[in-house]
Amino acid sequence: LLADTAGLEEARKGSIAIDGALEIVYSQVASIDDGLVSQRREFLLADTSDIVTLEGALLDGSTAPDRQRLSGDGWTRIDFAHPEELLELRGGGGADEIRVGTLASDYRASLSITGDQGEDRIVQIGDVTLGDAAGPGDLYYDAESIEVAGSIVTGGGMVEFHGLARLVGDLSIDSRTADGGSGGLLSGDIRFTGRLESSEPGHFRLSLEAGSGNIFFADVVGDSRPLETLEIGSAQDVESTDTVWLAGDLIQHAGSGVK
Repeated sequence: LLADTAGLEEARKGSIAIDGALEIVYSQVASIDDGLVSQRREFLLADTSDIVTLEGALLDGSTAPDRQRLSGDGWTRIDFAHPEELLELRGGGGADEIRVGTLASDYRASLSITGDQGEDRIVQIGDVTLGDAAGPGDLYYDAESIEVAGSIVTGGGMVEFHGLARLVGDLSIDSRTADGGSGGLLSGDIRFTGRLESSEPGHFRLSLEAGSGNIFFADVVGDSRPLETLEIGSAQDVESTDTVWLAGDLIQHAGSGVK
């Protein structure tokens, strides 16, 4: 099974296409448990304004290690097996809010979440860990507003925020390889392609570890909503194309560029 795509057309109704050859259509179904193994999964939300949550599925009150859950008010709840390479969630039309909770413990594939059309919002409300020996585990968030706190750890995969990134708590990002770069493998870059700010001016710490990868700030950092502290633990190169505004300190332990 190479690909598994679900089109969520409206609440409690939709379809799942499997490798382009088999289509499963459902209507007025409260929940789906999909144990099919695939390399890639893609979920496309309807052209309405939706609030959905992606998180580890619960089994007998505990998070199942090999299942994720996609759910929302009035929606068909979908529990599904982890893809091996990539999980992609697209917002479609409408002003969507996509929440990312703590994923199941065995999840290691790449994760891509895009708002598509409309004024969309991504909110990370749990820690995210991606990547293993089989793959680095990239993380890509693309929306008009991205609210994030906690931790993001990849196994050498890239981390990219495309849109306004707003810290709602302390955030640490570690894109180093599992061996810390000692094995000669390149670590992933950390990229902020839009503005970066704090939801509470003068609060919250951003800690970045890119190992042999690079760190890139493509827009203003802070400005009228400065972070408290920016700490760069490791990087090959650090580049900022605009001003970095902080209430506290800029601490850079390694890497050329901003200091």
